[in-house]
Amino acid sequence: GVQTCALPIYASLSSGVVLNKQWTPRWRTFIENSAPQIARAGNGGVVMSWDAGAAYLLTSDWQIGVRGGVAANHNTPNNFLLFELAGRF
Repeated sequence: GVQTCALPIYASLSSGVVLNKQWTPRWRTFIENSAPQIARAGNGGVVMSWDAGAAYLLTSDWQIGVRGGVAANHNTPNNFLLFELAGRF
């Protein structure tokens, strides 16, 4: 991110790669590698994780899902499990 005020300014990048398989029109699974921060070690380093999950479309506007992930390096917070309910308004 970009820091301002009395702190030095630096830039960082982010990236993500997803492999997705749609089994039916409503059901899909995925494997993802995400790096929300790619920066020099002095600016926090690279934060990266691997995760896998599944999602089911309840209606054309609502989806439920689950995903679990593991840290890909020591800069990334520990493993996680996420349950989701997502809606489009």
